Amino acid sequence: DLKFLGKFDLALGSMLNYFNAYFAAGLSLGAILESKLLVLDEFCQSIDRSGFAATFQIHRQFVMNLRQKSEHPTLLDGPAFKQDTVLAEMNDQNRKMTLRDASVYRLELAFIFNDTECMAAMLETLSGYPFEDQVISRFYIRACFMGLASFSLVKKNHVIGNQCLKYFRRMKKLGSTNA
Repeated sequence: DLKFLGKFDLALGSMLNYFNAYFAAGLSLGAILESKLLVLDEFCQSIDRSGFAATFQIHRQFVMNLRQKSEHPTLLDGPAFKQDTVLAEMNDQNRKMTLRDASVYRLELAFIFNDTECMAAMLETLSGYPFEDQVISRFYIRACFMGLASFSLVKKNHVIGNQCLKYFRRMKKLGSTNA
């Protein structure tokens, strides 16, 4: 409905929250989901919202990396999203936000596929961003995998892991069932 009212940024923000919540809930990652992401990517391109488009592309590549066999499943370099190419074409503000989003999903892939080098690199990248985030659905994924990755590395970074645990303990105390 927001899309039809011309409130494109609110509509696209709602869709980003939807997909973040969808991924966090562990729901099925089938071809229908990929097609929905592709439709949103194309819509973003048609209304000149490249930052939003990049995030939907990241989501689609993330799904593809999980569903298809790959020699490098932790890289976002495939038919839906080529990280280096996309980042090189962005202005500084969009590049910073897109790098954060790509790093969150690369961290999740690194944890799933036990790529310790990628986990360490993504923790390093993400440590340069403020810890909390206005987009709660995105932050839950980020904090969850930052905590898991930091505790699973041989060179444990307990500072990050403990920061994540502290956040989730606080959220649990406030009544968050997801925490």
